[in-house]
Amino acid sequence: MKLRNKVAGGVVAVGMAVTGSLFASPASAASPALKITDAYVTGDFGTPGLLEVGDSFTLVFDKAIQVQGPSFGITVADADGDRVYLGDQGPEIRWSIENLVTYNKKGRASISYDRVLAVTIVELWGTVPGLDLPTTITEISGVYPASAGALGGGLVNVARSADKVIDAE
Repeated sequence: MKLRNKVAGGVVAVGMAVTGSLFASPASAASPALKITDAYVTGDFGTPGLLEVGDSFTLVFDKAIQVQGPSFGITVADADGDRVYLGDQGPEIRWSIENLVTYNKKGRASISYDRVLAVTIVELWGTVPGLDLPTTITEISGVYPASAGALGGGLVNVARSADKVIDAE
C-alpha cells in the first residue's frame, strides 16, 4: 500500500490529541529502558488488514508504565515501507493504561499493574487511509517506566523489544 500526502523523508504527519493521566515527577537518568513484550490488534473494524480510523491496538510492556501526553507519539511502518507518525499535534486517538491479567493452569489470576497501553485511532487527516497490517513500531516517545517519572530516563527500547509488530495474533 502506498500512502498519499508524504512529507520530507517519506513520513506522513498524522497527529493525535491525547486523553488520559499525565505525570510530571522528576525522572532518574539511570532508569532502565522499557521493552515491548507484545503488540497486537484488538479491533480491526474497517477494511480488514488495514490499520485505520476506528481500529485499536494494544502494547504490553515489561514494566509498569506512565505516559506524558504532550510528548506521546508512535511511529509505525508497514511492509511497503510507508511510515506514519501518530503524535500529539492533529487527529485524535485515545489511549489508556491498563493492568495485565494472566491466568495460571489452575485458573488463578495474576495482575501486573499498569503494563498495557491501549490505543484507538479516532480520526486521520486528509487522504491517509491507514497502514497495511502487520505494522511495525519504529519509535515511541513519551512512555516511561512508572518508577522513572515522566520527564526523562528509561525510554522505550524498540530495537530490543521482543515484539514490535502490531498484528492480529
